[in-house]
Amino acid sequence: MKKIIFFLLIMAIATIGFAQSFDKGNRNFDFKLDVAGYSGTVTDNQTKIESKSGAASIVFTPQMTWGTGKKISMGTSLAYSNYLDSAGATGSNPTLRGLDANFLFDFHFLRRPKTDMMAGLKLGIAGVRYNPNDGTGDIYGSMGSAFDLHFTARFYVSEKVGIIANLAFPKYRFGKFGKNMDYTYTINFSGFCFGTGVAINLAPKKAEGK
Repeated sequence: MKKIIFFLLIMAIATIGFAQSFDKGNRNFDFKLDVAGYSGTVTDNQTKIESKSGAASIVFTPQMTWGTGKKISMGTSLAYSNYLDSAGATGSNPTLRGLDANFLFDFHFLRRPKTDMMAGLKLGIAGVRYNPNDGTGDIYGSMGSAFDLHFTARFYVSEKVGIIANLAFPKYRFGKFGKNMDYTYTINFSGFCFGTGVAINLAPKKAEGK
């Protein structure tokens, strides 16, 4: 009998020591680094001529989320995209960069002591800026919308710090891309991105028995 009581006591202590990796009231700060690839269309708003195009980018994303339910979290993110481009026809080095601010909604379908897996949506506003660096001083840009469906896992290596694995399917739309409003293009891009990152659990440690 004493051995059974001792075993149950050890199990109870272990359960307290390894609480769920996600719960209501959690606060998480994540920093993600992703590689993205896109394909889509560019439509001349004046002639309505449509052409296909593609792009790739490196995406840096800091984000903050709050556990609003036992399996639900909401938050915000700020994603900076540095698009990869080859040299221009004149030997110039054009740059294409994007910045979007988003609202996040996640459903945490797997919660284990060291693992937190979720699926969610991102919805926000996006901006893009293109500089051909060809000596003309021309700058092209537009505001638009951002959306994605994502799957993210946090693998905790300690009580507060984890490693992120991320897979997402983003979509962007820019309706007035151009140097000015006299001549514009509509850009629709969708694709995928994957990467890793660091997760930090900012929630205070729960007292034993709670």
